[in-house]
Amino acid sequence: MGLSQAGKRWASWSLALLAFLSAPASAQISFSVTLPSEAGEPVTGRLIVVAARAPADGAARQAEPRELIGMNGPPAFGMDIENVRPGTTLTLGAGSDGFPFSLDQLPAGNYRVQAVLIPYKKAKRADGHTIWVPLNDQRVFAPMFPGNPFSKPVNVRLDPAAEAPVALTLTEKIGPVAREPDTAWIKRVRIKSKLLSDFWGMPIYIGAEVLLPKDFDKHPDARYPAIYTFGHFGGSFNFDTDPASDSEGARRAAADANVKTGYQFAQQWSGDNFPRMVGITLETPGAYFVESYALNSANNGPWGDAITKELMPYLEKTFRLIDKPYGRIVEGASTGGWEALALQLHYPDLIGGAWIFNPDPVDFTLPAYRRLQGGQYVHLEG
Repeated sequence: MGLSQAGKRWASWSLALLAFLSAPASAQISFSVTLPSEAGEPVTGRLIVVAARAPADGAARQAEPRELIGMNGPPAFGMDIENVRPGTTLTLGAGSDGFPFSLDQLPAGNYRVQAVLIPYKKAKRADGHTIWVPLNDQRVFAPMFPGNPFSKPVNVRLDPAAEAPVALTLTEKIGPVAREPDTAWIKRVRIKSKLLSDFWGMPIYIGAEVLLPKDFDKHPDARYPAIYTFGHFGGSFNFDTDPASDSEGARRAAADANVKTGYQFAQQWSGDNFPRMVGITLETPGAYFVESYALNSANNGPWGDAITKELMPYLEKTFRLIDKPYGRIVEGASTGGWEALALQLHYPDLIGGAWIFNPDPVDFTLPAYRRLQGGQYVHLEG
């Protein structure tokens, strides 16, 4: 007996469904990453794979993919790992986080691929929270922390049609970041903060780069005012005594920022007529960024108090600074401007003045937020 039309349609649909279910899943790009096998405790942290376009034959040597991580860097893909044993092989696939797009959107092509692991530290904080965070006492982005395991770069063609994941093994380790040596002009200090260590439940250090005035050692009884400068990456106003640094490119970049080159500034600073003062740049990396934002925070801890109650008194004693408000001036631009203004506002009896340039928004709450509309700033209500 023949099938009815409805039966034939049902049979056709059934066969199509069976074919779909029995077909292999569509292939996707993935990576298998093997953690270091040396003895140690299980690791919790963040695993990242970077896929930079492979350089053309004969091209100059490029930085390793892990060194290019950033807003304008190559595509990067990551996943959290928790309590993973040494030597374990993990698969990072389409379900991972991605920037600037997900892994399943990565175009097929020739890439230079590298993996890096950011181990986290377990912090039992004084506020009762226990969290895992990447902590380091130098102004370094987390993927570049000393001690991070990473793989050697591999040149490979990535294609969703490939069946096997790309194998990467974390055989290397980032070495220590060399600290700049002291010079006749610049001295560097680093102290353990009791306030921050108590908050984080582990040793936390803060530091400073101190630019001395001319003839500082010739006048052992003289005391000096201090100007604390806040910026993105420190550097004592880019002070540089090397005339070779005063290049045409350096002058153009300085002019764009309306400042002097480091060499030009050094020539003025060391001149007979320049006011005698001490310039100080702080090194205060937090658990979430290369800057702590210089204030007490529920997330970062008591950085404002650590700076004003621990670091400043230490600097004033060590470098003969005037320990009065008029002897403490703060200045900064962009985020540094926000930090400088914050210290002035939160410690008005300690700071004697603030020079603020193009700061971040002072108030981040929605009612106070302002935006540029039609060439004019308007207030947003609600």
